Amino acid sequence: MELKGDLTLENIPLNKAAIFFINLNEVIPCLPYLVTWKPIDKNTVSASFKADIGSISVLEYISRVNADVIIKLIKYDEINNSIEYSFDGKAAGIKYTGQILLKLFNINDGKGTKILWNASVDIGKLLGMLSKFLNINDIINGIINDVINNIKQCIENKK
Repeated sequence: MELKGDLTLENIPLNKAAIFFINLNEVIPCLPYLVTWKPIDKNTVSASFKADIGSISVLEYISRVNADVIIKLIKYDEINNSIEYSFDGKAAGIKYTGQILLKLFNINDGKGTKILWNASVDIGKLLGMLSKFLNINDIINGIINDVINNIKQCIENKK
């Protein structure tokens, strides 16, 4: 599954945005649905999430999805202003993997940053299983919107 979008940080210069996104200890606490997390090393964290999906589930007894994930900062390319992460984990007992690429651009004469993001996620069996009971597009779009909003609020509060 391929996902993409953008995030505009009107008053966060590119260098500050890059520093934020390459520091997983800054980024991870900003993610929605986070239950626990711990650093494994400088570029790797382990995290657990619990998403409430009760309002979009067609079955009353499916109201939450628990997920455990290892997130790694793979590469920071300072010349091209790009950041790459990989992740792998389990949700509902089924494995998933993926990568996220961020491309950062100066806007507002260097006073702000626009981020184009692209995510590639392999949730094969999980998608098949959940799609029988849930509207997967609604869930994914809801989670993405929550992630974008939380990160934007978090980084803007740190400036």
